[in-house]
Formats: sequence, structure tokens, C-alpha cells
Amino acid sequence: MLASTAQFRTRLFYTFLPLINQPMNSLKALTVLWFFISGMGAAIAQKPHTSIIKEIKLENTEVFVLQDGVRFNVETGYPKTIYNANYQVGVSGTPEMISQLYLESNLDNLGLKTADLDNLNLYATRKSQAGTTIRFHQYWKGIRVLQGEMAITVSPKNIVTFVDNSYRYHINVQDVTPSVTGSQAREIVLAYLGVTTYEGHTEPELVIFQYKKQADIYYRINLNLTQPLGDWEALVNARTGKILKLTDRACYSHHHQRYSGPSEDPPGQLIMPPVDGNGFVFDPDPLALIKATYGDMGFTDGSDTTTTQLDAQRVPVVLKDITFDGMSTYSLVGPYAEVVDTENPKKGLFTQSTATFNFDRSNDAFEAVNTYYHIDASMRYLNVTLGLNIMPYQYSGGVRFDPHGLGGADNSHYLIGSGELAFGEGGVDDAEDSDVIHHELGHALHDWVTSGGLSQVDGLSEGSGDYWAASYNRSLGHWESTDEPYHWVFNWDGHNVFWNGRVVDYGNTYPSGLVGQIHTDGQIWATAMMKVWDAIGKAKADMAFWNGLGMTSGTSSQNDAANAVYHAAVAMGYGYSDLASIHAIFTSTGYTLPVLPPPVSNDECADAIDISVNTDFTCTMSVHGTLENSTASGVDGASCSGEEDDDVWFSFTATTDIHYLGISNIVGESTPLHWSVWTGDCGNLSLYACLDNALSVALSTTLGTKYYLRLYSEGMDAQQTEFDICISTFSEAPEPCLENDMILTGEFLPGGTYHAINSLTNASTIHIPSNVTANLYAGDHIQLNPDFTVFKGAVLTLDIMPCSGVGSPILYRLRGDLVKLIKEQRFVNLDRIKEVTKP
Repeated sequence: MLASTAQFRTRLFYTFLPLINQPMNSLKALTVLWFFISGMGAAIAQKPHTSIIKEIKLENTEVFVLQDGVRFNVETGYPKTIYNANYQVGVSGTPEMISQLYLESNLDNLGLKTADLDNLNLYATRKSQAGTTIRFHQYWKGIRVLQGEMAITVSPKNIVTFVDNSYRYHINVQDVTPSVTGSQAREIVLAYLGVTTYEGHTEPELVIFQYKKQADIYYRINLNLTQPLGDWEALVNARTGKILKLTDRACYSHHHQRYSGPSEDPPGQLIMPPVDGNGFVFDPDPLALIKATYGDMGFTDGSDTTTTQLDAQRVPVVLKDITFDGMSTYSLVGPYAEVVDTENPKKGLFTQSTATFNFDRSNDAFEAVNTYYHIDASMRYLNVTLGLNIMPYQYSGGVRFDPHGLGGADNSHYLIGSGELAFGEGGVDDAEDSDVIHHELGHALHDWVTSGGLSQVDGLSEGSGDYWAASYNRSLGHWESTDEPYHWVFNWDGHNVFWNGRVVDYGNTYPSGLVGQIHTDGQIWATAMMKVWDAIGKAKADMAFWNGLGMTSGTSSQNDAANAVYHAAVAMGYGYSDLASIHAIFTSTGYTLPVLPPPVSNDECADAIDISVNTDFTCTMSVHGTLENSTASGVDGASCSGEEDDDVWFSFTATTDIHYLGISNIVGESTPLHWSVWTGDCGNLSLYACLDNALSVALSTTLGTKYYLRLYSEGMDAQQTEFDICISTFSEAPEPCLENDMILTGEFLPGGTYHAINSLTNASTIHIPSNVTANLYAGDHIQLNPDFTVFKGAVLTLDIMPCSGVGSPILYRLRGDLVKLIKEQRFVNLDRIKEVTKP
């Protein structure tokens, strides 16, 4: 939680204003300052692009400082990004409700008034494994404030963990009536660009835009043009008709038209189920499989000419779920990918009469097949394998791509307006290199996971695209870490005579290493993420990356993204060793993160916490424990259930031949906890018993022997769980059997309210011998699950049938104590191993 806003703003300005007035070269030396260039014209090209002279760019800069885990806007004094909000509302509810309560409780800290909340309209909610991100658009008099947003992330524990505040303060436009129509504003832009005819149908949007502290009404106009080529975005003052801003959001030449897609069936056409086809692709490119270098014999572009060497590097693959019209036509259209032909050169949709798409690179269909396969596989990995649920918001269905676009230029792009990808043909055809495909898809995923909040601040999206390309390429294992191409992006398309490509072992650090060129600066982010990838593995790195990026907005910096990825890993329960690796890599890159807490004190056997043994069946003496920040020990425990990646250690010395082990007061995750019991010493341990998913258990012991208890959670993801643990002793010697036909009914429970037996385990769980039968009957307020819970006010009937033979003294003695407590009008709480008297 932030301190009082007045205190923060006063301290902030008095601390940093002297620095802001220093020359620019002094400012660059300050590691706490970031300069944010307005992200409205996000550049998402694969390669750098020379600016077009017709562009009108805004020189709008904002200065930020980082203090106590908050990135402040120096001009307003209010937080831009809160990295570790850790706000608990204290009530249960939906993430939307919790985000609303957070806003209401933090008005001063966020610089808002109660009336401002009415101007925040929820427009997107995305649930992920790291929590739920709720996004609000800012409005003024019913008109959207461009770039005015608020994104609040609520963890699975209903804690607000991450806040991105792009609220535009001091909006006070009294007259919002335009003097210029939207059509007139569009004609003004077209005339400036020298366009005489335009067939687009995107309607101008009336917005409020704030520039240099001045807010006014503007028309936001998007134009997809062939000449001059571009995905143009313009802001035209709705009073004067003056163009304030005009940029190509892709920052390079391209062409786009709205595409209806072959997936829209003609009226009356029978919709057939998808089928699997097959084809040849480069995976990831023609060089990696045999560690070739561009320029080797047979490994040059040659104007799309194929060679024996290049043909030999094709890999047969299954083209999943392509479209068959039921008669004669197969199309590269599926649930996750769809070929389109929206840009020049027009080369069609590559439909055919067979499901076999076997081509070499001299055939234009090869690039279509290669792109379909890689996009489809990547989207299935994200949505099916990882369960991330990232799909286009601009249209329904698979990712739309044009394998031959950009007028044949040596570049590729993702179009924010249409949500489509296109790949150029200059140099090496871009669609022949999976790195290019994944890079452009990475832009799209960044846009989709943020519901339209793709950011190019510090080259964030360029670095994200490079990471997604490198993550896939490296996962195939063709290059060793000692090979130079191990760190390359665009191995086939770049690093050759056409252009230099990029790397993910870039030496610059943040923020001093920023040079102001997004493709170059993005390498800092991609390099850091690939170091995380190497440290914790692909799946964990990918999960943290996309779930973290999904917390950010269109004005987020690399530092914001690093904190979001780290907090996503925390929220998903990554083990301490993984969190420590992420933290160390990010901080060594120059990002500023919250202080990493130390690991738990009993993380290893040698540091086991000794537990004092109670002399009776109580928990007067107990020890508090936690799995938070725990790491895996080197002790093999494969014979027991669960994953010991987050284990902690305890020990006790037996004082008799049977003890009762119990866990109580569990707070945090609800996943099962497991025990394993060991004898010997930490240098030479022997497994004594596995106590799977056990909250309470009796254990046969040897007087004077020291036992080590290893406690851990069920799965690979660490659980941030706290608990109490105690060792009890039976007050009497175990008895061989209870009285025959003992029946305990409501008469043993006089009127009044009793505390519950919260989780009395059933027969199969407590290992009743085959010659004993125990029946548990439910009364009022009793829940049978197979474990049953007795709530307050319950009537309990426990029917234990006769037994014979020696049986299990542990079982019988446990029941004997229960009988005794019931007769004394008390229950024993088997979760907490405590006797609780009647109120």
C-alpha cells in the first residue's frame, strides 16, 4: 500500500525536480529515470524501417522515477505502475468486485476522486493462471479518453498484486461538440497523403486526447492504404480540422484490406468437419538441422531457387484441422491459423484438390504451408498445452496471415487494426524462417493478451517477438550453447548478405543501454527472458512471460514487464529457486524489482527444526512452518507421492513406541500436503514411511530414535502455505479393541452448540483391518464426502461393529480417545489436534 499521496508527491518532487533540471547527459546517468515516448504509433515491424516523410509524430515525453516499488509520473506525482500492490480487501467476491473495492479504497494514492470512478468503464477481463486482469477505459462526457486506462490484476488469492495506471488527469473539456464531421476529417487526412480514392469503411472515432497538458476533442482515423502504403493512424482536431498526429503504426510499407475469409461459407453450403492434411516445412529453418551456415554449398536464397541441399532439410508434418468443402477443395484454414491474400503481390489462397501439400521452396505454396504449420502449432501450444487462452480479438477464428505481402519487400509485419500478419519476399522469403513467423506472431500475442495494449516503450514488443522466436527455436535443441547461432534470431532470414539479424545475448543493460531504436533496445528484454528460459525451462518461462505480459498496458516499459513476469511467477506458486533465478537475472539486466525475501530457514535437512514432543494427546507445544520460498532438497524421495520441489524439514526424538503427528491451522493453498519420514542422519538418510496427503497420522516409533520429517506440496508448483505441526503422545497404552456393539448417538451430545470434528477420515483412509467394520452415519448438519465434516449443531451417530483378533492397536486407541472426549461432551478437532471445549 502506498503512503499518503500528499506525502509521496511532496517528497517525490523535492527529491527529483533538481535532477530533472539537470542537462540531458546527467539524466541519462540516473538509473531511476525512464523516458516514455507516446506508444500510440506502435511499430511492429520485423526489421527497422526508415521513417516516411509524410508522418507527423508527437514529441510527447513523460519522465518517470522508480521509488519503493512504484513507477511515478514526475509531472503528476501519481503512480504509473505499482509493482507490488499486495492489497487485500478482506472480503470474498469476483475479481471485478475486488478491483472496484481497490479503486474506492485508494483514491488518494491514485490521484482520483469518487466522481472519477464513474468515468472508468470496464472493457476487458482476462483470467489466467497468475490471476485476473481487469481493464478500464477512461471516459469524459461519454467520449473515450485516448490512452486513458487502468489495469488491475487480482491474484488467485483475491489479492491485488499489480496495477497499471494510465489515467489522464485534469481532463476538463467543457464543450465536446465537434465543428468538423468525421467524414471531413478523413478527407483532410487523405488529401494530406495525396490519396484521391479510398474504399475503406472504418468510421472515424471521436475521442478526447491530452497533449502537453491540453485536452481537446479529436477524430481518431485509421486508414489502410496501398499508396502510400501504411496502416495509418491520424488525430484530427474536431474543432479546427488540423492534423495533430499522423503515423504508420507498423512503421513500414504494407497494404491491408478487410478480409472476409474462405471460412465464411456461401449460403446453403454444407459445413464439413475439419480434416488433417500433410506437407513439407522447414523446422525451424533449413540451416539448424545440420548446423549449416548461409552461403554454404546449396544454402543460399538464389531468388527462391531450390537446391538438393535445401530440399533435404524439409520435414514432413501434419497440417491439423484444415478445411475440406466435402467435394474437391482443401484449404489452409483451421481453428488456429488461416491463410488470406490481402496484400500485394496477389498470389491466391493455395487451395487444391488433395490434402497433401508437398512443395519445395521454389513453389509459392511452400511459404503458405510453412506459415500455417508454425502458427497452428504455436497457437495450440499456447491454448491447449499451456491453457493460456490467447486468441485474436479483431475477429473470430484462427490467426489470419498472408504469406506473400508487403509488395514483395524484405520485411514482415503485424497489423494492429486488422489483427493480421503478412510476410515479405525480399532477400530470403520471410515465411521460410520460423523465427520471422514466431516474431510477428509474438507481436500479435502481445496485442491480444493485453486486449489491445501492445507497448513499444523501450522496444518492449520487439523484444517480446524476438523472445517468442528464440523460445521455439531453442526448444528444438539443434544448436549447442557454445554455437554462435544458439543466440541468434532470424538464422535463415538474417545474419547474411541481406541483413544482420538480431541476438539474444545482447550485452547492453537497462536503462543505460537504451539507444532509442526499438529493434535494438528490444534485444535487452529478449536476452533477459532467454536467460530466464535457460534457468527455469521453456514451459515455466513461457507461462510467466505471457501471464505477466498480460498484466501490462500500451504504455508499459521493459521494467514494468519484468516486474509483471516476476509477480506472475510468484502468483503461480513457482518454487523459491525459480523465483531467485528470475530475480537475479532481471536485476542483473538493470531492472528494479522488489527485494527478494530469504529462503525458509529449514529448507535443507541439516537445518531441520526440532519439534518438542507433547507428553499427552494435545498440541500444547507446536512449531509454525511454511512452504513459502522453499526449494527442492537433494534427497531422493521418488518412492513417495507428490513433488518435493518445495520441501521443508523438521525433526523429533521419539519418547515412546507410538506418536501422533498432526498438521493444523493451514493457511494458503488448498492443495494436499505430503509427508515423508526418514531415519539416520542428513548425510545418510533412510526412508522410513510415506504419509501421503495426511493431516493427522499415528506413527509407530522406537524410543530414543531421531526422525526427520519432510513436508511438501502435491505438484511441481510451490505452494505459499503456512501451517502448525506438532507431535503428541497417547496418554494410555493402546487397547486391542473397543467394546462390542458400542453405539454413540445424539444422547451423548446434550443440547447446545459444539465445535466440529472438521475432517474425520473415513475407513479407507485410516486403514481399518479387514476383520473390523466401522459405519459412520450422518445426522443433522453432517456432510459425507467420502471424508465427512461435522458442522456446529451436528448430531453425530458413530456405530462401530464388533471386532476380533489383535487388529490394529493404533486405530483402536485413536477411536478410544474420541469416545472418551464425546462422553465428556467434547469434540477433538482432528485437523488441528486440539481439544476444544463446549462454549
